[in-house]
Amino acid sequence: LSDYQTNPNNFVMKSQLIIMLLALLSTGTSFSQSDFSQWRGPNRDGTYPGANLLQTWPSGGPQLLWKFDGLGVGYASAAVANERVITVGTLDSISYLFCFDMMGVQLWKTRLSRDFMGVYAGTYSTPVIRGDQGFITTGLGMLYCFNTAKGNVVWSRDLIKEFDGINPLEKGGYLDNLVVDGNLLICAPGGAARNIVALDQATGTVVWESKGTSEVSGYGTPTLADHKGRKYYFYQDETSIIALNIADGSVVWTHPRGWGTYVGSLFFHDGYLFYLTEMSSVLLKLADGSNPPQVAWTQSDFFPLQGDPVLIGNRMYGKSKGKKYLTVDWATGQTIASIPATAMVVTSVAGDGLIYAYDIDGNFSLLKPVESGVETVGSFKIPGGTKYHCSHPVISNGKLIVRHDNSLFVYTISTTDIKIAGK
Repeated sequence: LSDYQTNPNNFVMKSQLIIMLLALLSTGTSFSQSDFSQWRGPNRDGTYPGANLLQTWPSGGPQLLWKFDGLGVGYASAAVANERVITVGTLDSISYLFCFDMMGVQLWKTRLSRDFMGVYAGTYSTPVIRGDQGFITTGLGMLYCFNTAKGNVVWSRDLIKEFDGINPLEKGGYLDNLVVDGNLLICAPGGAARNIVALDQATGTVVWESKGTSEVSGYGTPTLADHKGRKYYFYQDETSIIALNIADGSVVWTHPRGWGTYVGSLFFHDGYLFYLTEMSSVLLKLADGSNPPQVAWTQSDFFPLQGDPVLIGNRMYGKSKGKKYLTVDWATGQTIASIPATAMVVTSVAGDGLIYAYDIDGNFSLLKPVESGVETVGSFKIPGGTKYHCSHPVISNGKLIVRHDNSLFVYTISTTDIKIAGK
């Protein structure tokens, strides 16, 4: 997937330094796909709906529809809703919201505030879009609600000053993983007293506060899911996995996961919860009510750090610790197959039964699941960019939307669009 060479002895240290990936949201809202956008798709699992996508790519990759150069630094992916593409970039230490129509016309640009300018500078979070409201948290912990039609800021909160959040300068840029449910916007300041906070989406006022375990927030992304007739907010801090009652923020159970603020999303499917520890991946089998979960399996090689896995059928796909891209059995954790993947991070999303694997150097591979593992059915390299980059791609309306370094690229991957263009 890439010709990037890494030193295995420094893998964990380097991986912890590359604190990039972000943003998130909930499952289960009443909004349609067209006016709702969240981290890694409708269920926050990296799988996007849609059909009639190209099953192979031509030499050089899919057709580039448009691109925009000038986002500045940062690691936000795109949010796509209401026929608009919205993302965040940092220029001269100030972050801005950018909004484009699906043909690349810039509709508006909104100035936010000064942002984190450390080693990995800029905003890490991806905007959350729900109807005419959007939400974003900057790398310095400023939370904004904005109008998606015009871009104006509706309200804002300072998660560090107002909720005693952890100063991001102590550990990198602020990673707040926003979750939407009903009228709630759930954020994670990460402080001891107000670890997790639910705000009213319309006004930004506090609905409930939770101490959680009073530990520093992890750099992973939480998720919201229904299990056994109850809705839970699953969250990871520095040493624990936490299940909160979405109604009032009370802690239902905690599960130790070992130390480490790792960039790996919590992945829920059919009563099981996948997460990363310091050196391995783990699948938890969830129990009823407040009963603690049980470990279903651990896997020492499967380690999709920052890239996050995808699940197709009963197989999970993602990066290993070393120079491999793995096919893993969801039920047992056993490795079924592997292909070479020398990049340190490979981000995986899926659509129409195919895997879109995008590595930290900008190399893209289209992978087709087969009985023996995966088959490469297309590849190309995103042009430009001089830095490590692994913002997660988005698939929407037959388009592949990719943030790489300073640029936003939109490719046509629909067979219908290709036929129309070829008339």
